[in-house]
Amino acid sequence: MSSRKTDEYVDRCCDRILELLLEHHALVHPEIEARVSEGYYRSSNRNIDPHHVTTALRNLTKRGDILRLRTTTRGGRAIETVQLTHPPSGTSTVVARAAARRRLLYARYQGWAQGTVHNPQGLIGPAGEVAVRLGLQNSGALQPAVPGFAEVRSLLGSVLTGPLDSAGFLVPILHGLPQTPITILVEVKNIRSWVYPSSAEPYPLLAKAARLQQDHPTQPIIPMLICRRAHPTLFWMAQQLGFVVIELEAQFAGDVPADSLDEVRTELAFSDLRIGTGPSIRVAERLRSEALLAKTPEIADTWATTAQAPIAGQAILAAKASRDWSSRLSPVEALRAWNTSRGQQGGW
Repeated sequence: MSSRKTDEYVDRCCDRILELLLEHHALVHPEIEARVSEGYYRSSNRNIDPHHVTTALRNLTKRGDILRLRTTTRGGRAIETVQLTHPPSGTSTVVARAAARRRLLYARYQGWAQGTVHNPQGLIGPAGEVAVRLGLQNSGALQPAVPGFAEVRSLLGSVLTGPLDSAGFLVPILHGLPQTPITILVEVKNIRSWVYPSSAEPYPLLAKAARLQQDHPTQPIIPMLICRRAHPTLFWMAQQLGFVVIELEAQFAGDVPADSLDEVRTELAFSDLRIGTGPSIRVAERLRSEALLAKTPEIADTWATTAQAPIAGQAILAAKASRDWSSRLSPVEALRAWNTSRGQQGGW
């Protein structure tokens, strides 16, 4: 994307954030992303991608237009709110109340997502895993590696480098004939943020799949990453490297009070937040898709090439081991460079 086009998106995003702050007085970052990046219908050009939101917030802070204030709630969670540096006259009390309300609601959401004393693992992560497992069962496309598509610690006779959320075996049918079974490795990331090629989330899965492929070089294998939302560049990356990305198009929250969830969903604009544990209709539909099933042998061949290329494998392992986004940039760039060196179009 050209720098001029990027600047245009960032400028639009700055204007939109200032409009939202005049309307709502105080916001939290994930709420801004929900309102700016997902507020309109899926293909609307009025949505602006989350990475532009991050840049816009940084620019507005440097310009002195907004304040980003971090306050610790009574429950001990540090929540940052965003508000105008110079709000309209006479609105200071309204702004303070709006900020307090955002802190309360987002702390509640974080309790579901990150865990509490009573639920150390949180509710949202496990709810997503259950929703996906039920979706896998309902698809009828895979034979489970473990009954109920439960967590997998060893596969194809190999101990994995870490547990998988699920795994199964798919038998493609081409021209009416069954093909070699493909081993599908599944990881679920039921998180609020969009997943990008530079995000941490793809690499634990890809590292496990690469090691398994190296142990079984002739076995068709496909890694499958399932998340709430993925940036288009992640789909391009998956197509070129040989893995599958499925968007849940919902965030399952598990067994939470309906009125509490409705407040978070409505006031923070988390419109796809859902009570319960699915099953995920989206997962079942994608795995029944004839277009996807027809491509699985080709995807597995592509992944075998990626996993067994020393440069690609090393870059994936380095990206997995990175401590943060900045340290992940170098191995991700090495993976991109390897990909383009073999004639792929790049774009991610």
